[in-house]
Amino acid sequence: MLKIEKTQFSFFLLWFPVVSICIYLGILLSNPLGDYLYTFNTRGSAASNDGTVEGVLALMLLVGLFMGFGQWVAINTKIKRSYGWILATFIGFSVGSFISFWVLRILSNFLQDLFFHMSPNFFGYAGKYYETYQQVEVFVLEFGLCTGAGVFTGICQWVALRRNYLSSFKWSAVMTLSFFIGGVLLNFFISLDFRSEAIRLFSIAVFSITVGLISGVFAEPLIIRPESQVQETAI
Repeated sequence: MLKIEKTQFSFFLLWFPVVSICIYLGILLSNPLGDYLYTFNTRGSAASNDGTVEGVLALMLLVGLFMGFGQWVAINTKIKRSYGWILATFIGFSVGSFISFWVLRILSNFLQDLFFHMSPNFFGYAGKYYETYQQVEVFVLEFGLCTGAGVFTGICQWVALRRNYLSSFKWSAVMTLSFFIGGVLLNFFISLDFRSEAIRLFSIAVFSITVGLISGVFAEPLIIRPESQVQETAI
């Protein structure tokens, strides 16, 4: 038992800082990449063409790539020839975030249209609660985006490493939880002063540390230990 605890702690000490730093770098580098993509887009002048799509695309691609690389650095010390983890993380996070983003955006637009097209009498009553509606909407969208990204990322990572769909849900839940808690903390600190660059950088650091910390706590028992048991059984 003591040996397992020491192994788990040493793995955590590698996973936590490496993954946190990689996520942080991925988020920071997504800004210049998003600006670059926006400069060369061909959608023309429109109110919706404000660089949001390019920024979100850059964020999904770089965070997935950097996070996958950081996690692989730790995993490769225990499980060799696990290069597929990087590609799985990149695809899972990017696809999961992309699908969740567009589905939730369509749902959000539909609900807002429904809200504003109510009859005048009812709208006069409902309008009093619009601020509450917006707060609930932000929470639901954030939770939905984190859930989609976490589930897709966890399943792709697990399939790439163990090729077992059913056992991927525990790890997917861990990734979802880490993204969600990190996102809540990020939004909280940004809301204190969204115009402050120092607050923005601090918020990104909090998000990165939260994801690295929560996922790192469960990484060794869920990923390394089961894989080691499978290898021992095969031998």
